[in-house]
Amino acid sequence: MDQFLIKLLSDLVHSFPKNSEAEMSKKLWAYVCGHLRAANPETVYSTYTKYSCQQHLLNVNHHRYKIWYVLMLHQKNNPSSSGYSYRWNPDLGRFQIIDNTTGSLILDERQVKSLLYSEALSLPSLSAFNKGNLIVNDFFLSDNLKYISVYHNEVLPLLIRLDSKYSEGLGDIYHEIPKFEYHESSNEYSKPLIFAKVTKPSNEPRVANNKIKKRHLSESSTDINIPFSIKSSIEADDLPQSQPTTQDDESVDPALKRSRNVLQDRSIDSRSLDSTSNTLDFENALASAAIAAINSPPVTNGRDVMPFYIKDRKWFNKLVNLNESGHVAVEEVLSICEGVRDGKIPIFMLNILDNTYFPSRNVIHEEYSDEEMAKRIREFMLPMVFTGQ
Repeated sequence: MDQFLIKLLSDLVHSFPKNSEAEMSKKLWAYVCGHLRAANPETVYSTYTKYSCQQHLLNVNHHRYKIWYVLMLHQKNNPSSSGYSYRWNPDLGRFQIIDNTTGSLILDERQVKSLLYSEALSLPSLSAFNKGNLIVNDFFLSDNLKYISVYHNEVLPLLIRLDSKYSEGLGDIYHEIPKFEYHESSNEYSKPLIFAKVTKPSNEPRVANNKIKKRHLSESSTDINIPFSIKSSIEADDLPQSQPTTQDDESVDPALKRSRNVLQDRSIDSRSLDSTSNTLDFENALASAAIAAINSPPVTNGRDVMPFYIKDRKWFNKLVNLNESGHVAVEEVLSICEGVRDGKIPIFMLNILDNTYFPSRNVIHEEYSDEEMAKRIREFMLPMVFTGQ
């Protein structure tokens, strides 16, 4: 979603004359949401709305941009004449490490990882950013965040005019980091927008285009069936972000080691748009799911004083299984988890996923098939998440 969303916003900017100020309107939001829905017709129709796009932009894309901005400022204000430094390559969409002694680029991935996990390369503190280490690794080891160049040059000014929150904490953005040349900057301006034809999605089960490989449980997992890579990501966020003093693999900071393992677990074709967005969104969705499952409140049957503590969170495990079997999309997983977390989905509705979650002495709870579960999720649960949006 990330690459495509930024491309659509870039299209909006290029639909205006060059050097003019692009402005958002209902029609232009319809262009963005319509193309997202057309590209993912199997997802719930209300997933791609003005509200959901704004939330994703602020909490995901802009969060990553702020890390990029900190990295850019650090390199600008702390130039290193010895050892190693780095620079942003807008066409490749990644930071490249430079050996200052020889002036050559470090191209070997193993050496790049070694420098990232050691103190040889000066990096700023990222303790204030959620998943900072994982995102920094992506900036140096992949082109998953290539859209940052377009975001900085074209999209960010549009978003700042839309909401001043996008400029908070960044200072004089374009004085510090001037706009630069990159491949897409030569795209035509005043180009008319072609709106997508959107068809309402059916309730038929989705056939997954990219199979999400089954993940093994960690031996140290608790009551929740959290996939290992997601569990590692969550644990890494809770650990102090210290750095090892040597390049030896055994002395690598455990948090960084886990970050590396997450990267290595990604599929070989992770550079493609669909695979990249699915991998990142899947991890984000399951991280939210795990937190929602852990923190889901205890329930009672309405008669007993003592609550029923549901320790295994079967609803969460079932939701993950429905995604892996292709019955619900990643975006739907995330929406359900956020709905539970925010209290928008009543506890009793989790019986759709776990027919014992909200016990009652007089009601026999039916166990649904996977197809029926997916249908009821879309008919009853998801509309509650997006009510009023």
